[in-house]
Amino acid sequence: MVEQRTITGPSRDFFSPQTIQAMRDSQYRSTALAISELIDNSIDAGATSVDVLCLERMDEVSARRRWKIHEVAVLDNGSGMTADVLERALVFGDRMVAQRPRTIGKYGMGLPTSSVSQCQRVDVWTWQDGIDKPSHSYIDVDEIQNQAHAKVPVPDHEPVPPRWISLAKEETLSTQGTLVVWRSIDRIKGKAETIFSQINEEIGRIYRHFINERRLTIRMASIKDNSSTPYIEENVKPNDPLYLMRNTSTPSPYDGDDPMFRAWGAKSYDVTVDGRTEQVEVVYSLVRDEVVKRAREEGGREPGHFDYGKHAARNRGVSVVRQNREILLENAFVSAGGSARDPQNRWWGCEVRFGAGCDSLFGVDHNKQMAAHFSRASKDLISGDEDTQAIMDGLAVGDEDMYRIVADIRNNTNALRRELDAVFARNSQVSRRNDASITARANEIAKQSDKDAFASGQQVMTASEQERVDKSEQERIESITEVLISQGFNADDAHQTAKEWIERDDWYSCSWASLGAGSQMFKVSNVAGIHHITLNTEHPIYEFIRVIQDVSPDDEAARKAAVGVILLLQSWGKMEDQIANHNRRREVQNIAIDWGRQADEFISRLNDEG
Repeated sequence: MVEQRTITGPSRDFFSPQTIQAMRDSQYRSTALAISELIDNSIDAGATSVDVLCLERMDEVSARRRWKIHEVAVLDNGSGMTADVLERALVFGDRMVAQRPRTIGKYGMGLPTSSVSQCQRVDVWTWQDGIDKPSHSYIDVDEIQNQAHAKVPVPDHEPVPPRWISLAKEETLSTQGTLVVWRSIDRIKGKAETIFSQINEEIGRIYRHFINERRLTIRMASIKDNSSTPYIEENVKPNDPLYLMRNTSTPSPYDGDDPMFRAWGAKSYDVTVDGRTEQVEVVYSLVRDEVVKRAREEGGREPGHFDYGKHAARNRGVSVVRQNREILLENAFVSAGGSARDPQNRWWGCEVRFGAGCDSLFGVDHNKQMAAHFSRASKDLISGDEDTQAIMDGLAVGDEDMYRIVADIRNNTNALRRELDAVFARNSQVSRRNDASITARANEIAKQSDKDAFASGQQVMTASEQERVDKSEQERIESITEVLISQGFNADDAHQTAKEWIERDDWYSCSWASLGAGSQMFKVSNVAGIHHITLNTEHPIYEFIRVIQDVSPDDEAARKAAVGVILLLQSWGKMEDQIANHNRRREVQNIAIDWGRQADEFISRLNDEG
């Protein structure tokens, strides 16, 4: 028999006054993400227009005067709220789940938690029958901590401040709507220009589908307290990490009707969540050949050096999209490329789309910044030491769908990287034609030097050089083709190149390709009797040599310098091949990477000097 206990004494609130400080410390990665919680509410209320507004005032800190964000407001033309719903909207965690199961909002934590994470006071005005008939209430951190009140203040009818009405655009002012104002801001440190730049990029990415489909317009405007006219005013553009949308924030020339990427594939998955059948869709994209070719032909540089390449670098990763709203860019798949710094990872895209019904499958958190189960599965299958089948065999019932999807994404992003290498190899033909005479001269000099050394007995053939004698031409072609494919050539180009090398009886060769990690200057391959150097197009050495080669046809000294640089690297490759001990060779290869890192810094400084 269970003992019955009688509890006596005064009842207590679930939250102490100090709990508000814990709520304040809820970590939003940026102010833009905190603002996005308010925009979520606007979308759920059916808004088609949202204004993000700032008021700046001159502040004096340590005898320095500067403009500082004083208040932030988010205004929408959504359906507004009744006084009762307004009270509930300001309660942490009070959400009408049963009535609205498929909204962007998750637990009703968005408005209060995001607001107090940025400021000490938030005021909300909302109306359903004209902006002149609002309901108003607020959260004040100081009042809660000082126990001035423990409940949401009963809504009053305080008028909407004229300042915000005058700053709003006409489409956002409606007979229905809501205005949220952050006051006593103490967690926003940047200037309005900085915050708006962040908003344009982050919020443009988060709500790209809504903006692109013209279901939502988000406008930013900022005013200084001595002016009546906004000095910043612009609409947020979609920021598409797949780079398939048109008219986006991608820098020119890919900001209009000419997307930077092409569609690569898509797959839908039926999953079971809490006994229901839900659907997950995964979409992939890849940079177009024309982008790489255009950059090299028009600018003489790799596309990553241009503004659009830097833009793509900030969008690396797998975009996880819930209810058409992005919640994170998962970077585990980026690291799978061999290095999180691999610049090539910017040139492929992947988007995972699902509805709110899949929240428990993905592990979506209350402020929609994480998909914990998706991230864990990504790290398990990409970074873990266990093989995939062993991981899958150890899963609990219900986890298989998540790991199955992630395994497919891993395999497809690896395939994307392989095809991406081929894109860069295909479009490096222009570079190879331009420097053919220089590399040919370097290869000829190195070959003749080896012949003289062998004839005089100063050198003996290494194991890889002996393959020129021991292997048939076809065997050598096959070995070289395999190496070239692994370095980004497509199969046909690799086979044709290998065939040409054998027919010319080349002993040395040199080509350009992306090697990923920016500090790696070159890579050595000693195979089938040929010492092959692959120079990294992402390293400053590429531009350095290209500058020399550009002037070499008219300057014999520049030509000799270009040949000399190639010979210097070929001599390193020869030296590596002469090291028989595997561990010692690895040490030397690590030294080459350190050398590349130093060269990166030195040449970059030289370029900065103009």
